[in-house]
Amino acid sequence: MNGKQEKKDIHLFTDATEKCVICGKDTGIPVDLDISLRTSYIEGAGQLCIDCYKDLYVSKRKNFESDINEEYFYNQIQNFKHTVNYENKYIYEAFKRLIDLLFCVVAAIPSLVLVAVFSAIIVLESPGNPIFSQIRVGKNGKFIKIHKLRSMRQDAEANGQKWADKEDPRITKVGKFIRKFRIDELPQLVDVFIGKMSLIGPRPEVPNLTKRFNLENPGFVSRLLVTPGLSGWAQVHGGYDLTPKEKWKLDNIYIEERGFKMYFKIFYLTIKTVFTGDGAR
Repeated sequence: MNGKQEKKDIHLFTDATEKCVICGKDTGIPVDLDISLRTSYIEGAGQLCIDCYKDLYVSKRKNFESDINEEYFYNQIQNFKHTVNYENKYIYEAFKRLIDLLFCVVAAIPSLVLVAVFSAIIVLESPGNPIFSQIRVGKNGKFIKIHKLRSMRQDAEANGQKWADKEDPRITKVGKFIRKFRIDELPQLVDVFIGKMSLIGPRPEVPNLTKRFNLENPGFVSRLLVTPGLSGWAQVHGGYDLTPKEKWKLDNIYIEERGFKMYFKIFYLTIKTVFTGDGAR
């Protein structure tokens, strides 16, 4: 009797499905299904049915993103550029550009080999294009397309863009390794070579996160006064472990104090970070 009752209870548990947190409709999604495998799930809210997800979440996201364009960020920069002591440093910028070009030429062959090897491994673990491209906000609010080795599942942004969490379920096994040692950033050497980015500078963010962080921390857009980089003052002082506000403050220090001494310090600390994997997610 007890054995039959136990089997019945297990059967009832495994057949249980989630109800929509908005309308209460049965979603048909098993309660024990891992969150990373679900659709229409919103962290901090819960499981939604398809209709509520489209009506509430998708429409809200579209409204938020409707005015996100280069003009929006340019105007925001004008509103907040007085919050940081920015001045043109032509000699430093020319030096930085020269180092960018020389480094990209020297690193071209070893980088191509690493990208080819890890591209094959990425495809074996998670089918799809191994090179991930994404729009970010560059200098003066200009949109730039950057390229990385894909470290997440193909559907990683199905529920919108967000920073990677610790032990993020979207990150693949090989993704954890290439993110730890910054190998996923190697394709961006092409972006550096053509001038969209630099080796050193504030890390560029995607447009919707840049807007959100600027609303939460008025003046966050001051980071856009200089060319974004592969590594910056914030990256070598915490990276992903920093809050947007902490990152913004550290990037402002770079903007105000950028020069040869700080450049070489960031360069040295970046190499150290690559070999230790500190601050990665």
